[in-house]
Amino acid sequence: MIDRATVSFSLLRLIPVVIAMSLALAACGPTLKQVTLPEEAVKAERERQFELALAMMTKRHDRLQTVALPLLIAATPLCEDDAEPLYGIELHDKVFYREKLGEAFEQAAVKQYGLGDGVYVRYVHPTLPAGLSGLSVGDRVHAIDDVPLDHKQAIEAMRILRDRNRAGDPPLSLTIERKGQRMTLTIPTVRACRYPVILVNEDAVNAYADGSKVGITKGMIRFAERDEELALVVGHEIAHNTLGHLRKRMGPALLGTIADLAIAIVTGVRTGIFQEVGGRVFSQAFEAEADYAGLYLVARAGYDITGSAQFWRRMAVEHPGSIQGAFLTTHPSAPERFLAIERTSREIEEKRRQGLPLIPERRP
Repeated sequence: MIDRATVSFSLLRLIPVVIAMSLALAACGPTLKQVTLPEEAVKAERERQFELALAMMTKRHDRLQTVALPLLIAATPLCEDDAEPLYGIELHDKVFYREKLGEAFEQAAVKQYGLGDGVYVRYVHPTLPAGLSGLSVGDRVHAIDDVPLDHKQAIEAMRILRDRNRAGDPPLSLTIERKGQRMTLTIPTVRACRYPVILVNEDAVNAYADGSKVGITKGMIRFAERDEELALVVGHEIAHNTLGHLRKRMGPALLGTIADLAIAIVTGVRTGIFQEVGGRVFSQAFEAEADYAGLYLVARAGYDITGSAQFWRRMAVEHPGSIQGAFLTTHPSAPERFLAIERTSREIEEKRRQGLPLIPERRP
């Protein structure tokens, strides 16, 4: 058994240590006066910062959609079997913000957009059918075709839009309310590749395509200073999807995996080397192909491609590691991409001069 007297004596011996530590901590503390902050002021500032955060997210998202949607339309010759009607509209409601971002952002959205009950228009592309038909941000949507939305959420309404896309390309009928007046708009459709372009909440300067969608980080949104630069990035990723690069990469990677398994059976050693090498066999070629086709998409979408190659000089300045290529890297070097974009730009301009269709050339 433990002697209680011994424990008490040991604890008493710790008292000077505790006192010394307390004095040391006190010496490390702040020495200047602290501003006293009223809780109401802190609460008001917190709400304001949520509003600013939502406004910035919205601004970046809208910029990305405004740049990307014309590119998805321009890409339809390359994805005819994977295209759908497009209207250039996004809907939202209070529930969307509460479930996706939390109550603080819901309150910010109500204040920013004046949301009440019901489904509202949050975004309209200015040059696509919805915008050209007179739809405006802030319109309340009461019905899509003959389907009332009175007891539906925005997510359900967007699902209705996607589902009708599978039924063909009839004009879209929207019953909306604006300033207390109801009206019905008839919105024609255009065809576009079925690859949603999403904003990824990451600071890294990056973009990706996974075969079914395109992701662009907020870091890339900041880095691409001009819309033409952002279009170059988005067009590149859309090209990856239209050309089936992810699917094509799976073949060599699978063969590499089989080779690794064979070696493991014979030697008992799992290397994974052949799978990695197999996955990289055509990586640089696929990236170069996406650069080539992507610039065509940018031109077809109506963007000015003059000076597009300068993007890769800017990238080299910010990321010098991209200047020197290496055998096992997945992307061509920045100098190679700069020169290839320059040559492709001249090819496109020559086709324009001759009145030829802007379609990427295939290998002879």
